[in-house]
Amino acid sequence: MAMATGDEPVYTTEALARAMAPVRTVIDSFFVNHVGDSEETLSSRGDGDGGIRSQGQFVSLLLAIAHQNNDGDDNLDWASIDLLPSRRYVHKLVQWYTSKLEECNIELENDDLAELVCHLSTSRCNTILPDPTSSCIVSFRIPLSTNFHNNNDLNDNDLNDNDLDVDGLQQPQLQSLGTNKATEDDILRIRMYPHHNDVGVAKVWEAGACLAEYLIYNPHCVRDRNVVELGAGVGFTGLIAAGVSKAKSVHMTDYTEVCLDNLVHNIQENGRWLVGRDVCPGTVTA
Repeated sequence: MAMATGDEPVYTTEALARAMAPVRTVIDSFFVNHVGDSEETLSSRGDGDGGIRSQGQFVSLLLAIAHQNNDGDDNLDWASIDLLPSRRYVHKLVQWYTSKLEECNIELENDDLAELVCHLSTSRCNTILPDPTSSCIVSFRIPLSTNFHNNNDLNDNDLNDNDLDVDGLQQPQLQSLGTNKATEDDILRIRMYPHHNDVGVAKVWEAGACLAEYLIYNPHCVRDRNVVELGAGVGFTGLIAAGVSKAKSVHMTDYTEVCLDNLVHNIQENGRWLVGRDVCPGTVTA
């Protein structure tokens, strides 16, 4: 669950990883939120329960991002799991985390994590050059909030930072690390091509992410209005305007054919997400 220190929101580790935040940011968040104040805390514990527990929590994090459950009965078959946001990104997360363990003189004792390290070391993701046609999926968990959606008079004065988390809306409905209680309809999925030379499909741009967050806090700005988004990129902001802020219609535009094709894909991919918010997918176009 996201927490706030003063006026500054703190993202959950899972939210950061889903959105492909910088690897160091994700690992630092993991150590702070699931180990202690920092990796120094892990080092002070040596190779005791703290290190073992940390490894299990790290595996749970990777599974949560990939929308997978682990019943704990058998070793995981990593080859059959679609690692998200991308295999290359997960590989970097694992490399960074295991290097921290080595710095703390902690052995790799979790069988599932050891199997993943072995699997990634023998896969092609660590040897091939980045492929511009290779896509990945970033995801954002935005739980439904009845009060948020149904109150037409709601404005930014009705909300406060303590009621909201950076993944979406009200904190009590946010999925915690390693569980899968929230429905898949809560997940907004955005396909992008991080190594493509078309910047419109390469990432969720910071300005779009900031505008999307603003619309979550201030839905009255577009509610029941016809919205046209110029330079929509991967479509994240437009989908938030439609599914969360309840615009009457949203039409997203961009310049290149590859960008427009990807916009159409992302709209179609999130059809269930829109329907779950009482939005007709036909009102969201590109």
